[in-house]
Amino acid sequence: MLPSTVIARLGALCYIAWGLFHVNVAYDIYTLGSAQTGIAQGRLYQLAAYMLCIAVFAILTAAVGNWRNGERSYWLNLIVVGWADLVWVLVVVLPGYVPLLRGLLPPTIYVLGALLTTAAKDRSARIFDRQIFAADRHTCQEGGQKPERTMQPDPLGQEANDGRPCQHARVTRRGEGSNG
Repeated sequence: MLPSTVIARLGALCYIAWGLFHVNVAYDIYTLGSAQTGIAQGRLYQLAAYMLCIAVFAILTAAVGNWRNGERSYWLNLIVVGWADLVWVLVVVLPGYVPLLRGLLPPTIYVLGALLTTAAKDRSARIFDRQIFAADRHTCQEGGQKPERTMQPDPLGQEANDGRPCQHARVTRRGEGSNG
């Protein structure tokens, strides 16, 4: 099984490929606009600029954040690129302005990148859980019982178990807090 870092980098490469494809699309839209005049030309140039911005955003976010399996970059590319492809499919592909297979190529690259980065996040979360709770499992295996839970006072120094609702109390395992 591949490590989460490798899976995240494969996902980042998908987002980078998506972005490079759309840099080319931005150039094609710009070229299309150069044959127009007036407001039509301005709007096509505007669309080319938007496309270029989204493409560069996806590339930089993938290269800097997704490459390192970053949480923020995961959500940024997932939402921004996903939104761009959703609009593409609804406005261009479904009405039939482009052939279906050609129209679904960019969303396929996006879905592959999203699946890979999600798998990397899920995998790194499981590894993190294993490291955090390894001591608890070890305790359970040796003693045959679960670690005892204790009440810890809240940060303001008030006792957590004085008969009133314990809104600031924190439940910890023995040995983790100050009651252990």
